[in-house]
Amino acid sequence: MASISTQTQQAEAKEKDLLDILAETDHAPSLLAQQKQLIADLQTELAASDKRVAEAAAHLASHEKSRSTSLLRRLVSRGRGGQKPGSEKALREEMDYLSALQTSSSEKQTNQTLTQQLFAAQTPVSHLESLAARHVQAQQALEALYDTTSSITDPRANDPAQSPSEKEEDAAKKLNAAAAAYNESQTAAAAEAKAVSLLRDALRSLVSTLNAMRDAAGTTSADLSTDLPGPRREDEPLIRAETQLGAARLAVARARTLSTLVPDMLAVDIEREQLMRDMYMDSTGLENKEAGKRRVGEAVGRVKSAADAVDRMVTEAVARCREMDELAQIRGRELREAREELQRARRATYKEKCTGC
Repeated sequence: MASISTQTQQAEAKEKDLLDILAETDHAPSLLAQQKQLIADLQTELAASDKRVAEAAAHLASHEKSRSTSLLRRLVSRGRGGQKPGSEKALREEMDYLSALQTSSSEKQTNQTLTQQLFAAQTPVSHLESLAARHVQAQQALEALYDTTSSITDPRANDPAQSPSEKEEDAAKKLNAAAAAYNESQTAAAAEAKAVSLLRDALRSLVSTLNAMRDAAGTTSADLSTDLPGPRREDEPLIRAETQLGAARLAVARARTLSTLVPDMLAVDIEREQLMRDMYMDSTGLENKEAGKRRVGEAVGRVKSAADAVDRMVTEAVARCREMDELAQIRGRELREAREELQRARRATYKEKCTGC
């Protein structure tokens, strides 16, 4: 049988390996818990979104049916010299249809975004679970190693009446405090990083909104006063603009759930319905067309202001993320030092009991 001195040296070598594993996997338990909560939240949001998509689709189908009937009626009326295609009733019906089309488009876009985010959130879970399990196993092995080493140097070590030394108790308290501080900083840094990603998504959506608005400024040929409306699609510029604007609002709202330091997005209304009336419906003369273009320009300005504000949010969030990462690294070093301090206190205790070691 190996001497007590040899067994102690072997235990110290094993201890170092286990401490290295703990240092490598310290981040896993807290990040895993955060990721699972994120997945649960996204699943709840997606379930609600699925219902809204179905409701919006049914609403759109109803308007499409009404619109088809109305178009047929207006064709017959025009052939008889009756109601003009550009009458107020016809315009109202078309606006209601376009509103239903925009709502359906926005809900489908939101659903697609949530589905993508859920997939992205689920991707790292398996790896984090593996690291977290390895962390727990290393912690258990370290405790077992300590118990084994203590029993070698002191047969009474496993006796419940034998309590840890004062130094061990102090070191254990410091370790618990360091672990809590590290988990808090690591979780905050990870949440801020996710917020940065969402804010960048919001900025991209606002850029897409601006592009769609500029496309709309050049779209004035769909004039109900001179012809019956043709098929409307989800890629209609103003519908696309409002859909992308909704995606930006959703991304900022989700970023705010992750970081309380993210401000709300500027309230922006592109006044799609009025713009559609100006650009597509009431364009009976140059004056109305110019008024529509002017309103588009004003809406572009409002969206641009919102995009500039979100751009500043991204810059500020990136700076916070960097600071939080640095703090998490500091807390990580403090955690490793606290763990090593506890092990030194434990070694000191059993070496004191080991005569001749």
